[in-house]
Amino acid sequence: MREEADTCFDLDFRATAVWYAGLCLTAVVSHAQTQPTISGVNAFWYLGGVLSDGPGCGQGGWCYYAQASWTANANGHAGTPTWTVENNPAGGSVTLSCYTCSTTEATSTTASAGCNHDVAVYVTYPDGAQSAPFNVLIHTPVSTTLEAN
Repeated sequence: MREEADTCFDLDFRATAVWYAGLCLTAVVSHAQTQPTISGVNAFWYLGGVLSDGPGCGQGGWCYYAQASWTANANGHAGTPTWTVENNPAGGSVTLSCYTCSTTEATSTTASAGCNHDVAVYVTYPDGAQSAPFNVLIHTPVSTTLEAN
């Protein structure tokens, strides 16, 4: 009789078979992974270098923000992801606070060309799994008014 820990035959990575009480038992092991995703705001403002503006900034009222926080969702992939940004040469662009991290802060550097989500952002994990494009729109005010103080 075989030892219980002996493998009775090899299957593929999704299943295993071992001897137990004289029987060859098979178990399916799930290694389900789905495509990584990015979560966060995908439309924010370009304010000419100002990071936030409005009477309610930091006080619970309305505020225009030129930054957004994005989080990579691994969906079963291991390791720290790398962020890639495809800025539009004729439109929107952002920079990131870090490029190899799970969460990053995006800052607008130019406005999108018209009302288009023209910046594409991706996360890629060490195993090569890459997210679908996270398309971003960078708004800009039509006009601005400089207030005293």
